[in-house]
Amino acid sequence: IRSIRIFNFRVSGSFTMPDTICFGTPFSPSVNAANASTTIWSFGNGDSSLVGTPAYTYPSVGTFTVTFIVINPGACNGIDSVKQIITVIPGPIANFTFVPTSPEPNIPTTFTNTSINATRYLWDFGDNTNSTVTHPVHQFNKTGTYTVCLEAFNASNCPSKLCKPVPSEVVPLIGLPTGFSPNGDGDNDILFVRGAA
Repeated sequence: IRSIRIFNFRVSGSFTMPDTICFGTPFSPSVNAANASTTIWSFGNGDSSLVGTPAYTYPSVGTFTVTFIVINPGACNGIDSVKQIITVIPGPIANFTFVPTSPEPNIPTTFTNTSINATRYLWDFGDNTNSTVTHPVHQFNKTGTYTVCLEAFNASNCPSKLCKPVPSEVVPLIGLPTGFSPNGDGDNDILFVRGAA
């Protein structure tokens, strides 16, 4: 007499993911695993994980075969696996210079975009204003040091961001009228000295 165990379930696994991701973006698949007691991920570059839903960042660009393995020794099939190919594409490199590097009174700051492999840009000047111009010229309204950030995107919409402190000096200007006519006719009766910050 020998005992026979009859299993009435199977272990299965599947996942979905984008075909391409930007370098530096974590690989985060949408996972479906049924009756699995153990899950194993192989990322195609020698790295692996036992986490059910990993967030893995590839250390290099390239094309990799991702393998998802689910195991349950008590299931009829015991093991199931599925593979998909993912391509990690390079992103742009955001960079810029500006003049004057030492602030000059009331002189606008001219920015030169030196980003690599980028097709569009978003500037944040740190004073609640922004621009999408490649090489903007910006006039700050108050003296101070502003954190200016450039976010660059390539054709695949991969981002890269760089921020730098940019000093600015603004000297208020005074406007003085050349004349007035205090004759009581309601026109130019009062001399106003106007300042601009």
